[in-house]
Amino acid sequence: MDTGPFRRLKNLYLGEQARVLEGDILHAIRERRGMAHLYYITFASNGIDQLDILPSYFVREKRIRNTLPLIVGAALGKAEAYDVVARIAEDAYRHTGSCDLQRWLIHNSESEAQA
Repeated sequence: MDTGPFRRLKNLYLGEQARVLEGDILHAIRERRGMAHLYYITFASNGIDQLDILPSYFVREKRIRNTLPLIVGAALGKAEAYDVVARIAEDAYRHTGSCDLQRWLIHNSESEAQA
């Protein structure tokens, strides 16, 4: 089952550098591929944590590509990915008073199957 784009939030959180390449990033999501220096921020796959930061080259592995959780953000470089996660946490806390990041993200952005 290696068809269709990755699932993503309609309104992705993007790092500053990633915003410049937004079109290329959306294309990578549609085509189910990675990009140099691109990190996907996804719902955590382990059921314990809230978010994962994954280098996009991981999607070359079929097992990961076929089970990739919902993409909620993207960043160029690991440091920018940490900044994006911090921004998500700050937004969630500011608007809800809690740190339930997944609930905040789902509540505030419709998911769509196509990028």
